[in-house]
Amino acid sequence: MARYDPELFDQIRAVIEQRETNRLGAIESSGIIPNARFVDALLTDKTKRATYFEAALSDLAEADLIFFDPDNGVAANPPNKQPRRSSKFIYLHEIAAAYERQHSILIYQHFPRVQRDQFIGKLGMELAHLSASVKLWYFRTPFAVFFLLIHPNHSAALVTAAEAVPDRWRPRFISGERLY
Repeated sequence: MARYDPELFDQIRAVIEQRETNRLGAIESSGIIPNARFVDALLTDKTKRATYFEAALSDLAEADLIFFDPDNGVAANPPNKQPRRSSKFIYLHEIAAAYERQHSILIYQHFPRVQRDQFIGKLGMELAHLSASVKLWYFRTPFAVFFLLIHPNHSAALVTAAEAVPDRWRPRFISGERLY
């Protein structure tokens, strides 16, 4: 991994070697990612989910790009009754709320046990339908896919960066391209 971004690799390795129990907190305080804001509070009470996301989006109001790393990935909007494991997912309406507040969004998604190209196409279509203005990219690895929803406010910089990912990170990223 060091060959892709040696400086970042060395900085992350130094944080890991400190053996901190809260690695995200250690990365945040290290300044590895300049101007980054982190929300690492756990969503433990599913009845307070809306309050949790409102507070998170308020904390991230100045961020251009928000990275979501849900344990189990993206899920369709929940039924009236929250499932027991709902804290493991981010819902489409929550992604839409962040996008509507003029954030671009990067989402990490493990592959479920389904055909991967079909999965990318189906979830990509659901994400693309969140807004008529979205530019949607995906970056596929052997085990996961990243979806990048680019808000028009960040289009110039993020499209250029998205176009560079497949070549720069090959073979870690099998493919990466614009879906919508």
